[in-house]
Amino acid sequence: MYKFFQLPVIGSVFILSVGLIGHSQLTAAEEGGLVGGNPNPAKQRSSMPVLPPPFADLLVRAHTTTAQFSTELANFICTEKIERYKGRISDDKRRPVDIVTSVVSYENGIEHYTDIHQDSKPRRSIADIAGAWSEGEYGTLLIQARNILNTHDVRLRGIGLLDGKPAALYIYDIDESESPWDLVVNGRHYATAFHGEIWVSRENSQILRVTRTSLRIPPATGITQVCWSANYDFTDLNGKKVLLPKTAEYSVAYVGSDRLEWNVMTFSNYKRYGSDVSIHYQ
Repeated sequence: MYKFFQLPVIGSVFILSVGLIGHSQLTAAEEGGLVGGNPNPAKQRSSMPVLPPPFADLLVRAHTTTAQFSTELANFICTEKIERYKGRISDDKRRPVDIVTSVVSYENGIEHYTDIHQDSKPRRSIADIAGAWSEGEYGTLLIQARNILNTHDVRLRGIGLLDGKPAALYIYDIDESESPWDLVVNGRHYATAFHGEIWVSRENSQILRVTRTSLRIPPATGITQVCWSANYDFTDLNGKKVLLPKTAEYSVAYVGSDRLEWNVMTFSNYKRYGSDVSIHYQ
């Protein structure tokens, strides 16, 4: 299961009928185009309309290309840099907390983290670091999104541009009983319902962005909302362009205050497994 330990994800990702998300520009779909999905798990899938053919086909192709992505991801290692911040929702000031770095790889459907440092100080594992941290944004999130595309009702929210690329935005809601999102707070586990969004390239069917925004977090956690996103882009490796994780973010808002904590993650220094790379898991 995907785990957020203590607190996760990107800033607000609420979309109006026509809205902006970072560098994205969205045009709302026609009312009749908001189809194929069902926010109420109690309703039957068969009672829902069907996605318009071009966008249903795009979703099928995205499912296929994501399978190729997961296979390709296992061929690489990279450096993950996590810049952690604290601040308040009511203003744009932020206070840097620290910088966490690690070497990350993906094998047998799970991330492996080695050579972990917090402000240049070695750490045995990411779990040893106090405060907000997470594991899974390198590959697990996208693979889980792919599974959702295959098993749940998905709606077309709109079409537009994401970082200048033509894209379609699909949305869905996952109930606690089906959620792969495991939120851990003070040693207790909470299956977390969430609203999901997937941006799919209309040019090559690649998934460009995945987001999750928590729904109905139990008050006992002391958390009001967790948001998280990961972005993917093509990286040039020895003359070949490969779709790989580029950035990720997560944020956490707390009950009874406007306190906010968030992490900004970047992936760089990609290398293929080969004679010059040796990884040992502990």
